[in-house]
Amino acid sequence: MVYLTLSKLLTLNYEIEGAIYEKKKFILYNFYCTFTYGIFSQSALVYGDVITIDEVRIDFTTTGDDTMMRCDFDSGSTAVWHWADGTTVDASSGSTITKDGLGDGNHDNYLIISDGAALTRFGAGSSSRGNLVTIDGLDNCENLDILYAYLENDLNDIGETEKHTYL
Repeated sequence: MVYLTLSKLLTLNYEIEGAIYEKKKFILYNFYCTFTYGIFSQSALVYGDVITIDEVRIDFTTTGDDTMMRCDFDSGSTAVWHWADGTTVDASSGSTITKDGLGDGNHDNYLIISDGAALTRFGAGSSSRGNLVTIDGLDNCENLDILYAYLENDLNDIGETEKHTYL
């Protein structure tokens, strides 16, 4: 699925092998986009500056009523936790967030970070349990140094990753 939302901000949402990606470009003047042979490719002709924000969505599934998660990211970036119950919370880099009241069973949650390259750590909070089952979307976070999954006994799937240190 590929669709565009146009204004001064061009938003491209696309899905590849079940993973949803979103790219945003601030276009100051004229532009065009091309899509070729069913494979996503983008071209922009601009008579001015283009500022690219590589917004990334990291999907993660948790089990049980509560979870404690943490993400660390460089200053200048922002992140928002999106919980299975429809609530959202701004992420604070380096701080553990506790979400409870999710109920029994598995819960599909996600984190949106304004620049995937800014993410340096993701996973359960320090010395706590995230009750993680799956994680996906880290392949777009090339500077991720730590994926914290210590004592995550239910974790059975981590999507594609690049260079990471696992704790």
